[in-house]
Amino acid sequence: MDALIIRKGALGDVINSEPFIRALSGYKQIAFEAGLYSEVFENHPLLVQKSSLRGRIKEFDLTGVYEKDLTINVCVAYLQKFGLSLSDLDRKPRLYLTEEEKNWAKVFMPGKWALFDMGYPGGSLNRGFWEFSDWRPACEFMKSKGFKIVYVGGGPYQGFLSLDLNVDSAVVDLDLRGKTTIRQMFSVVSNCSAFLGLDSGPMHCCQAFNIPGVAIFNTLHPAKFLINPISSIVPIHATLGDPFPTDDLLNELEKLFPVSLPV
Repeated sequence: MDALIIRKGALGDVINSEPFIRALSGYKQIAFEAGLYSEVFENHPLLVQKSSLRGRIKEFDLTGVYEKDLTINVCVAYLQKFGLSLSDLDRKPRLYLTEEEKNWAKVFMPGKWALFDMGYPGGSLNRGFWEFSDWRPACEFMKSKGFKIVYVGGGPYQGFLSLDLNVDSAVVDLDLRGKTTIRQMFSVVSNCSAFLGLDSGPMHCCQAFNIPGVAIFNTLHPAKFLINPISSIVPIHATLGDPFPTDDLLNELEKLFPVSLPV
């Protein structure tokens, strides 16, 4: 029997469904349908094109499964829905890039880079309610450790344009917001050695590539429900109306990156 996995939603939701693909490895052929994020699992060794499925097909629709119970880890929710299980190690998502894809960003990203994503306002959890001036000390800390900063992600929703989401080019070396495809963004992420920012799609990419970093999570959606217990990402929790956790962020970054990189 063939299998069709369906998960439509945000980028992070799709990435976190990758372990489910491996949990179904006993099926003859497996295809994945991800709506706007259909590029995410290109080159996955266990997947075929949907058009290749033949005969009997069992559908596994993960869309909305996790959202129905926000007190359980996202990957665990997907697995338990269909009576499956994986170890903590195997529940960590994986992304597969070709050598050509990895090399795409290497051309213009020599040296050591830190990925930065401060998000943008909007959505049910309103991620991105701080301005660049709040993030600046943490970015400057990473610069002091020898990292260059590359900024990825989207732009502000309409109605929130009063927030200053512009960045200082003296601090951010490369601003790629809205300038890459999904696969190109994966290439950029894979060429980074650190992450700084919010709970976001790019942050989940870093988890998949085992890139260390610190991310701020909304207290309404704690990190233990969104990332693997052995994730490379260290969480800090804050919510709308809280002061920006500058000291906590700098303390965690210092633990992860105590030594400056050689110039």
